[in-house]
Amino acid sequence: MDDGPSWLMPLIFVCFVAIPGIMTFLGLKTLIKFWRFRRGSVAVSGKVVEVKTINHVGAGPDQPKVSYQPTFEYDAPDGTRRRGTAATYTDTQFPINAMRKIHVNYDVPDEVHLDQNGALITALAMVLIGGAVCGLSLYVLSGAERFS
Repeated sequence: MDDGPSWLMPLIFVCFVAIPGIMTFLGLKTLIKFWRFRRGSVAVSGKVVEVKTINHVGAGPDQPKVSYQPTFEYDAPDGTRRRGTAATYTDTQFPINAMRKIHVNYDVPDEVHLDQNGALITALAMVLIGGAVCGLSLYVLSGAERFS
């Protein structure tokens, strides 16, 4: 009986094992980075001093997709004023001089995190979905001779 084209198994491997495996790895990397940052961070009040506007490619003229990356000023424990740019983009455009709750790790003072969990939820979804697809695909591919 014909087993099919020779390129089919490598294609299945790439689509259902390699890509979900990479997705799982990147999700885990993001979760570890997030956990390390939050473990050493403190919540402070930061003043918005600048907002960078990012226009996304491919957005239609009827509904342009825009994200914002605010820069904050905050007081360090030694009394100095520091500046830090948000590590992630947001859909909310904060007005200049607005006060927001931010998370700062004084070991990495130029990077601040907004009090949002969008990146954490995305990373968890990447790990769960990528891991499930990769694991199930490996299980099916390892027992493929049982099904034929």
